[in-house]
Amino acid sequence: MSYYETIQETYDALKDKVISDLNDQFTAGRIRGTEYADVYAQLMQIIIQESSRAPEAVYNAENILPAQKLKIDSEIKNMETATSKVNLEMTTLVPAQEAKYRSDIAYQNKMTDKTAYELSFILPKQRDQLEASSMANNAQAALTTRQTKAFDDNVKQKALETVIGVWGVAYSAGKTETMLSIASDANVSDLYNSLINT
Repeated sequence: MSYYETIQETYDALKDKVISDLNDQFTAGRIRGTEYADVYAQLMQIIIQESSRAPEAVYNAENILPAQKLKIDSEIKNMETATSKVNLEMTTLVPAQEAKYRSDIAYQNKMTDKTAYELSFILPKQRDQLEASSMANNAQAALTTRQTKAFDDNVKQKALETVIGVWGVAYSAGKTETMLSIASDANVSDLYNSLINT
């Protein structure tokens, strides 16, 4: 349908409707005398204005509105897809993330508890064991030092006994008449002390 045909068709339809309504109102006595002509003139102006807009309205109805409807439908579909995605995330991903978060927190708490336990119980025991081991090692070292000194003292004592014993045999057998200068009690004591303290 052409542009002018659309205007004409719209004008005819509106005019017929207006005249029919005016006649009904006139017949019913609601419009009298010159009122009919005044109302008719006013309505015809509106009819002409609306008829001139008819092609644009038809074009919009046939072209613009369907495109807008398609766009709106597409936006609705996109919103529904986005909503479905959000719902899926809320029902699957979010619980999984929450579970992982809770698991991580539980693990951290467990490690914190383990560290606290080690600081409170394990490390003090290990420290005590190390201290006891160190004391035992020190005691062993002191004992070894004392045993070594005792062996040295024993060797020196045996050497002194041998010297005195040899001199005593020689003196008794008459092989020597010389008295050892160390034979006195005081000198023997000094000699013994000098031997074990060297």
